[in-house]
Amino acid sequence: MTMLFDKLQDVESRYNELSELMAQPAVATNPTLLNAYAREQREIEELVSTYRTYQKVRKDLEDTQMLLNDGIENDLRELAQEELEQLREQSTNLEESIKLLLLPRDVNDEKNVVIEIRQGEGGDEAALFAANLYRMYNRYTEIQGWKVELISSSENEIGGFKEVVFEVRGMGAYSRLKYEGGGASCAARARNRSPWAYPYQYGNSGGAAQSGRNRYRTALR
Repeated sequence: MTMLFDKLQDVESRYNELSELMAQPAVATNPTLLNAYAREQREIEELVSTYRTYQKVRKDLEDTQMLLNDGIENDLRELAQEELEQLREQSTNLEESIKLLLLPRDVNDEKNVVIEIRQGEGGDEAALFAANLYRMYNRYTEIQGWKVELISSSENEIGGFKEVVFEVRGMGAYSRLKYEGGGASCAARARNRSPWAYPYQYGNSGGAAQSGRNRYRTALR
């Protein structure tokens, strides 16, 4: 873990250095250099933010543990113990997030993404679920500050979708959505409401679609 945190400190130092560089007049008046520094900083921003949150959680954890070691009143000890357990869980989750963020970046991560949702067997319920899924993606993209462009859709009489294809445009859209074909949230829906999803490269025929399932896939654009 020592080597890991040494690397994180180096990344954070570079992030701060980039902020200082972009504030220099010579850089601010040079669009090419400014864009290059801004892009580099964006690529490490999430990692730095997560690392800083982790540092705060670890400090809070140490302070809470110190309170317990010093011997606090019984009515406060239970609350402090609960907080300690929550902080430990947060710390573990943040460590896992940091490890994922340190993995080599996909060259396609900054690209836009095309998502296709199709109704499978299941009649109106399957079509309505496809429509709800589409609305869910729209809400998510709004939160992220991305834009959605509807490419094509086929609705039924009650407002459900037989098929809907749309493009999500925005910085890092593919990096966030590329796992929709097999992420935990998708798997949960597959178990509960029967959508099936798979990723594919745009322009290919895609994976083997299973009959009787709602299915959706992601693609580069």
